[in-house]
Amino acid sequence: MTDGNGNELSGWANHAYTAFGQDWGGSVSERRRFTGKERDPNTGLDYFEARYNSSSLGRFMTPDALQGTIANPQTLNRFVHVADNPLRFTDPTGMKLRTNYGYHSYLDPNDNDPWDTPGVIEPGASDYSGTGNQGTQQSSASSESELIAYYAQASDGSNYYAYATPNFNYPADTNKCNEFVADTIQKAGAKRPQVKRKGILGWLGFTRDPTAKEWATAAIPGWSAPDRVANARPGDVIAMGHRDDNEGHVGIVVGPGQTASADAYGSPKGTVVINDWGFRPQGMNGEHSGDVVVVRHYIGGDE
Repeated sequence: MTDGNGNELSGWANHAYTAFGQDWGGSVSERRRFTGKERDPNTGLDYFEARYNSSSLGRFMTPDALQGTIANPQTLNRFVHVADNPLRFTDPTGMKLRTNYGYHSYLDPNDNDPWDTPGVIEPGASDYSGTGNQGTQQSSASSESELIAYYAQASDGSNYYAYATPNFNYPADTNKCNEFVADTIQKAGAKRPQVKRKGILGWLGFTRDPTAKEWATAAIPGWSAPDRVANARPGDVIAMGHRDDNEGHVGIVVGPGQTASADAYGSPKGTVVINDWGFRPQGMNGEHSGDVVVVRHYIGGDE
């Protein structure tokens, strides 16, 4: 066990591993093993939050939720671990590479990923340009954003939010795009976003999921102020609200120019789909006059 500078810590047992994490030199009793990940004693697989990894194969057991790119053929293998370069990279979440100076998407380990322009997100960065202040809260927010994108993409094709189906506080024959967003954020381990109800119920402390229009305009605890779509990153909430009524649409960014949402035009209506909603030219996202599509970044601190 070493500190951030590579110095051995006293009081910790040393154990050798192969490049991809197999035990070298006998068994070890510690639960947390190679790169600090917990190993399942029954399967021998290491838990990487978004998916499990086999140290003997040097491969993940399930594919990456994000697609690869022909510009980096290594990324087209969605089971590959740390881009087959364990000496340079680690993988804190099972979805994104990390070096000692920042994060890189599996889309491009050489840091040409479109999400990483103009720089990478430093661990604990306070903004989305890769040049912010350090802080463990923001490092955690970055990991949770990745998981939000993962769970959103994994919901592709789900009929759970169908227009005709009643769900909890959502009656039948209602759009449930905001419920999809709130559920996905909660699945990723972040606090479910909530706003106060109006009237006496709000005074008594009752809350509800934000509407699409509130995601586009209102303050949401744990989330940044509305930002330009040009600054979108995986795990962001992307929203549009009509200025002339209380309607709108909301989804989750899962990749460059890609949004997962419970689509009112899906088949059946309300099916979760992945498309380019929100990234289309102005006026082609269902906007009314003067409406603007925005994104919100998860920043944490919402407990």
